[in-house]
Amino acid sequence: MSHATQELLSILTSNHGVSSPTAAASSSSSSSSYHTALQTLRDEGDSSFLFLRTIIELTSLSTSSSSSTSDMNMNVQHKEELLFHSILGFRHVMLFRWTTFSFDFKSVCRDYLFALGLDIRKQQQQSMQSQSMQSQQQPMLSKPLSNVCLAAAASFWKRSWNSNTNNANTNTNTNSASGSQSQSPPLSSEEQHLIQMMTSHPNVQIHSIPSIFNLYTLLESIIVLQPFDESATQTQTSTTSSTQTQYMAKRACVFLSNLIGEFSGSNSATQYNCSLEFHHAVHVMFEHNVGLVDALKIAMGALGGIVSKLLTTTTTTTTNQR
Repeated sequence: MSHATQELLSILTSNHGVSSPTAAASSSSSSSSYHTALQTLRDEGDSSFLFLRTIIELTSLSTSSSSSTSDMNMNVQHKEELLFHSILGFRHVMLFRWTTFSFDFKSVCRDYLFALGLDIRKQQQQSMQSQSMQSQQQPMLSKPLSNVCLAAAASFWKRSWNSNTNNANTNTNTNSASGSQSQSPPLSSEEQHLIQMMTSHPNVQIHSIPSIFNLYTLLESIIVLQPFDESATQTQTSTTSSTQTQYMAKRACVFLSNLIGEFSGSNSATQYNCSLEFHHAVHVMFEHNVGLVDALKIAMGALGGIVSKLLTTTTTTTTNQR
């Protein structure tokens, strides 16, 4: 399953006789054919997981983008474009073929995109960057790419919300929807290999999030506790800079906004291949059972932290002036 990027590019460019996205974008007809090929692969179900494999490859090479893009005859702009369309294509394929994938595979894919969007690094990667001469760590992905990763993760959470709601209510760490898990197809050898590729990613640290309760606990930690709680701030590792903490908090807020948008129906571009009854049922669960109130609690906690920090800063400034 190597060289997925070249394989994907070969499919996208074979129909119009060009050798790279740069050439494909040189004319309107080539660009149209390029996007038509993307849509065809997406609508056919991407049985060989080209979209996901390309995402893994390109993000694995993100720390050495100059060499990787030159090897593939791609500049940074077209690498980002290919990665953007791969994430969108993968989201579409997953949502439309949701019931054909195993429970474990869907969970790891969701948590992988979440970690990518939040820029959650492995400790080894953080240590290497903390020892460098750079004063500010650059995110792995640009904001548009981070946004589309988080939007995909939010849509995956909505798709499985009804099978996680009971677990959130009981505050357990296991998926209580054992029926949903048992009804999923068994883990295939190809899915197992892809899970291994995601979990062994050189840059991304995947946190297993087995339930909605765990999701909101993690979001509260990233948005409220780490940026504003003094005891949590003091126990942060030396490899976790305040800049990275603030960036992750902002990205987590984007995810929370996307999640609310999915249930409110404002993100109408996301297609689930589900009945209206499904959307109504998960909307009721989110609004009255678990979801919306928890999101508001996190938002109020973050707002309280900001106000407290502003008051502390104002008081300190006033004291110093005296």
